[in-house]
Amino acid sequence: MKFEVSLNGTDTNPFIKLGLTQNPFPAIPKGGYDVVNVTLGDLGARPIKDSEDIRCRLRGWSDEFIELCVSNFVPGEITKFTVETV
Repeated sequence: MKFEVSLNGTDTNPFIKLGLTQNPFPAIPKGGYDVVNVTLGDLGARPIKDSEDIRCRLRGWSDEFIELCVSNFVPGEITKFTVETV
């Protein structure tokens, strides 16, 4: 399965101007991934303060995924990357 992760390192939620709190389209368009999609949507919408904020939001996720997000986080920018699971 492939999905895109967005990390909002800016100080503004880019979806607010559309009247939304986060992207309404799921990162993983399969049933049973509601919690995953909400968490991924939150990372791309609500501004991330620092790497510790990422770790807190992803508590319970795999260490590998958390560190991948931390390594791709850039303060002041919205970054995107693709993840492929097996």
